[in-house]
Amino acid sequence: MLQLYQQLYKDQKTKWSTDRINYFIERRNSDLSNNQNRMLNSLLNRKPRHITLDRLIYTPEGSDTPVYTTKAQTIAEQARLHFQTHAGSTSSAVYNSVEDLPEPWKQEYLPIPYIDANWWSTFDSPITMDELLNTLKTLPNNKAPGPSGITYEDIKHLHPSILLKLTTFFNLCLRHITLPKAWKQALIFPIPKPYEWEYLLSNTRPITLLETPQKILYSIITQRLNNILSKHNLLQHNNRAGLKGQSTYEPLVNIQYAIESVNFNNQYKRSSRNKQDLWIAIQDLSKAYDRVDIRLLRLSLLRLKIPQAITDFICQTFSDRFNQVILPN
Repeated sequence: MLQLYQQLYKDQKTKWSTDRINYFIERRNSDLSNNQNRMLNSLLNRKPRHITLDRLIYTPEGSDTPVYTTKAQTIAEQARLHFQTHAGSTSSAVYNSVEDLPEPWKQEYLPIPYIDANWWSTFDSPITMDELLNTLKTLPNNKAPGPSGITYEDIKHLHPSILLKLTTFFNLCLRHITLPKAWKQALIFPIPKPYEWEYLLSNTRPITLLETPQKILYSIITQRLNNILSKHNLLQHNNRAGLKGQSTYEPLVNIQYAIESVNFNNQYKRSSRNKQDLWIAIQDLSKAYDRVDIRLLRLSLLRLKIPQAITDFICQTFSDRFNQVILPN
C-alpha cells in the first residue's frame, strides 16, 4: 500500500511539474507577442520597480538647501510644479509657417516635391467596423486605464451595436476635428528611472494614463499613418522606429560590423601606430519625445503633405491638456 501511495505521489508530482513547465512555455510564447515587457523582465531576471510618493526631498524656491518632507500637501505641490515643467517647449518663437523659421531650417521644412498628395487620399476616409475590430484584436489586456476606469477588456466585450456607435463617434471626432473635453485630461503615474530614486522627483519619469477609447482611436490613426509611410518610404532611411518591416536591428548590425571590421584589420598590424581607431558617438536627448514642439510638428506633417484636417486633429490631441499626478491616498 505504501508503495502504491508513493507511486501516486510521484506521478502527481511529475504531472504537476510538467503542467507548470508547459504553462510557462506557453506564457513566454504569448508574451513574445502580447507582453514583451514581462518577457524581458523574466529573461533578465528583473523585477518591476515602483515608488510610493509619500516622502520627498526638494529645494524650496529661493533656497539652495534641500528639504526632506512627508507632508502630503507639500508633496502634492512639488509634484504639480515638477510635472508642469517636465516637458514642453521653452521657446517663445512663433512658427506659424515655414517663413517664420530661421534661415538654415526653412529648406528642411518645405513640402517634399516628389510626394503625391493622392497617396493620402484614403487616410481621412471614415473608420470602418472591421478596422475597429482588427485594432481591438491587437490590444493587450491588463493595462492600466485612464481617469474613467474603462479598460481594453471592457471595450472588447461590448455588443456589436455599441461598437458600431463607437465607430460613428470616432468618425465624428475626425470629421469635426474635435475631442471630448474628458480626453484632454490624463493621469500621471511616476515611476523610477533605472537607478534608485532617493526621494527626488528628478529621478522619476511619468507614465501618462489616457482614456482607453482615445488610445484606440490613436491606434487606428497610427496604423493608417504607418501603412502609407512604409508603402512609399517617406521618412529618412535612419528613421526606423515603429515602421512596418523596420527596427533598430539594422543600425545595430552596421555598428557591430564596423567594430568587427576594425578589430579584424588591427590584429594583422604589428605596430600600434598603424592600427585604426574607431570612435562611436551616442547622443541621448533628455525627454526627447516629451519636448516635441507642436508648432514644428505641424510643419513636419505638412511637409509630408498629410491632409490639413488630419494634421489639425493630430496637433489638437497634444494641445490644452490637463494632467493629474497619482499620489498615495
